[in-house]
Amino acid sequence: MFESRKFALVAPSVRVNQGPNLFAKSLALSNFDIISPKNIPVRLIVNGADWGVMLF
Repeated sequence: MFESRKFALVAPSVRVNQGPNLFAKSLALSNFDIISPKNIPVRLIVNGADWGVMLF
């Protein structure tokens, strides 16, 4: 589904503000050829315990 060999699951609270998300969205809309990280929200369930939404 995500085709990644290395990845990290990060809690959204670790991101202090919306700056990185707004920057990534503005790069995507402007059609610049600049590499930027993608933050995909996923629901994380570990051993049946719902850990909530994390960023992939």
